[in-house]
Amino acid sequence: MTGAFILNAWTGSTWKRSHPNSSTHPTGRCWGTRPPARQLGQRASRAPTLPQSAPAARTLRNCAAPSGAREPARWKDTVALFAQLSPERTVDHLLEGLRRNQTAPMAPNRDEGIEALYAFASFDVWTINNEFFGRKMDLGQFERFKRVLQLEPYVALLQHRSRTVLSALRTSDDAYQCRVQVTSCSGHSCVFAFFLSRQHLARNLPHAATDSNTTEYSWLVDRILCEVDADCE
Repeated sequence: MTGAFILNAWTGSTWKRSHPNSSTHPTGRCWGTRPPARQLGQRASRAPTLPQSAPAARTLRNCAAPSGAREPARWKDTVALFAQLSPERTVDHLLEGLRRNQTAPMAPNRDEGIEALYAFASFDVWTINNEFFGRKMDLGQFERFKRVLQLEPYVALLQHRSRTVLSALRTSDDAYQCRVQVTSCSGHSCVFAFFLSRQHLARNLPHAATDSNTTEYSWLVDRILCEVDADCE
């Protein structure tokens, strides 16, 4: 059998079997056109990989979670997308966030609606005489802002049943106001006036991180006023 050529019917390749004592190959085989099995295995198991220099996905806040995992999106991230488009969508999504607002201590999305409104409220957090809700008060801390929304008449916005835009007006290219009738979860009807302006995020919201590649201007809420209504008092 020395020097005989053998045809592999599966691969169509040939190799020459030499004497077992031959020094041409440790196994006693001289490979012809067929490459070694080790190299075939490497080619078959090799999977395509991304280049090491590929940039990581960026989040809206342009920051990563401490553990390196992507931080879960919050409702204010959704509002941020629509706040770059139009004031109508900004008001609608802010109200939708307040309607969905959860107060359960263990809820993963607790107070997301209030958090979104706080993030897009245009006032100086260092000023103690903010008139965002129609009268002077200190709203710099989130808990104080949250407390106002948990009291009458603004508590009607939280988990409300329905809402209807009564009127809307663009007083200029960068100013917008509307009146919205809200039916609270208890069935009372209140009318709220929203005043918005198109502003530069980096200047007016220093606590909100922005991506330099995104739109620099966004619609922010200047004031929310509750009109006098017997049901709301």
